[in-house]
Amino acid sequence: MQIKRILFHPVVIIFVFILFLLFFLSLENTRKKAYEQFIRYKKHEEIIKQKQKELEQLEAEDKKLDSKFYQEKVLRDELLLQKEGERIIQLPPITELPEETIPTPTILKPLQSWWQLLSQ
Repeated sequence: MQIKRILFHPVVIIFVFILFLLFFLSLENTRKKAYEQFIRYKKHEEIIKQKQKELEQLEAEDKKLDSKFYQEKVLRDELLLQKEGERIIQLPPITELPEETIPTPTILKPLQSWWQLLSQ
């Protein structure tokens, strides 16, 4: 009976309520911090992936620059160096015609094509 009176005393009930409230507030605060850390982790992960792609591109370019074929191409095309007995003729790059200048065939109906064939 004495314990029941103590447990259900308004001061004890308010104290327990405050403890539960602090506990749940602490859990909510911890959840927010964990979520913020997760967001930061994802951002850093994306940055790392981007930097890895840039590194791979730079390594590929480095391999390209180290190749003998590329070095010879630069010597001949850009610096216009030549070997003995050679002459260098530089041609402009090939450009394709715009679509406007390419003639498009007209599709005639059968009667029109016969008329055109017979009228010639």
